[in-house]
Amino acid sequence: MDKPSSAWRWIRILAPWFLGIAIVAALIRFVSPDAFLEALRQADAARVMAVLMGYFIAALPLDALGYWSLLRDLRSPVRYRDVLLARGASLAFGVLNYTVGQGGLAWILHKSAGVDLARCGLLVLFISAADLFLIALAAALTTGSTQSPALGIIQTAAWVILAATAAYAALKLFWRSGGGMRETPPTRRGRILAVLRLGMELSFAAHIRLALLRAPRIAVIFTGFYLLLPGFQLQAGLAELVAAISATTLAGAIPLTPFGLGTTHALGLELMKTWGPQARILAYGLVPPVVFFVLDLAAGLGCLAAVRARGWIGPGAAPREES
Repeated sequence: MDKPSSAWRWIRILAPWFLGIAIVAALIRFVSPDAFLEALRQADAARVMAVLMGYFIAALPLDALGYWSLLRDLRSPVRYRDVLLARGASLAFGVLNYTVGQGGLAWILHKSAGVDLARCGLLVLFISAADLFLIALAAALTTGSTQSPALGIIQTAAWVILAATAAYAALKLFWRSGGGMRETPPTRRGRILAVLRLGMELSFAAHIRLALLRAPRIAVIFTGFYLLLPGFQLQAGLAELVAAISATTLAGAIPLTPFGLGTTHALGLELMKTWGPQARILAYGLVPPVVFFVLDLAAGLGCLAAVRARGWIGPGAAPREES
């Protein structure tokens, strides 16, 4: 029974990769393989690598800052440098897909700092929700900067996300005013409700602080893609770029392929068609994830080795008390 179960897990992980690669191959054929290779040859490799390396170096500390702050608000404080190392190590897991990466981070924090799994789950949930809210806000605010039916659909989804955020805030107000459950039975359902209660009891100030801390990381994403345009001889206004990158990022949140591989690039060809030749647009979309895959794997394995050397994980890991 174990082997089929293990095989099925690998199929679930790898099948989306095969789908994404198939879509990318179809897109390369669509724009012409020769034109795509020519676009890669004409790219300013020095500028492209400088921008991507700068983005990678800036994004990771900013990313860890949000996790560090939220852990404090969830009453499970962990030193920032430990959160940074754990987040770096999780990059090695994240090359498979986002869910595995976040699961790896939760596992490391649980093993190294004794953060209970309920708080780890809320940590991942609220970080993802804050990022989704900020991207949706950016998409909504840039409405009209790009004329495309596809963008209109995505921006409608962005407004739905913002409405859901307002509904969550209303529910939290109701809960904090005394309408929520205060005692939970010692059952599985009770444990789930206890996690829900922990999330509802998180203050509005904590959510606002998290959004403010995540905003610079989102800004780094937009800035990086904007600075990357000349490297592929493309031209776009800042508002137009924010609209397109927000839309493709929201589309990438749909878990059809890892990190939206293929699906976001197909959407990008439609939203960015006025920026330049399609082959260059496709190269502009595909080069960053390939570079980041290599950087994430290298940095992740290095941080993972450091985590093991500290005895946080592995055979010699000392048990930690849950916080």
